[in-house]
Amino acid sequence: MEEWINQLIPIINEYKEGSTEEPLDGDDVDALCSIIKAKINLHEGNITESEYEKKVDPEFAMCDGDCECSYNVEHLHEADMGHIQYKFCRSCMFEFVANQEQEDDWLDEHDAMERHKDNL
Repeated sequence: MEEWINQLIPIINEYKEGSTEEPLDGDDVDALCSIIKAKINLHEGNITESEYEKKVDPEFAMCDGDCECSYNVEHLHEADMGHIQYKFCRSCMFEFVANQEQEDDWLDEHDAMERHKDNL
């Protein structure tokens, strides 16, 4: 296993486009691992060429939340609000759900107050 890094160094350097000055950060390592995983799966017949292309060159979309960032569509979470469908990154999805729960709590409280007024 120790010799594996010697096999990986040329791959890492190719991914970094020959730059040896800056090390890969955690996100870069994850992206490179995803590419390697897709290549192995294609080679072993676990995915089609089309599936491979989607994995190494994913489709990106904007988050509908406040962050306004672009993400791989596979990493966006969908929220269906009746006739409108939103796509959120993980952080914005948590915020969206928390806001929805607050609205639901407010509506429940408002309805209870209205019922109390009706009973007076």
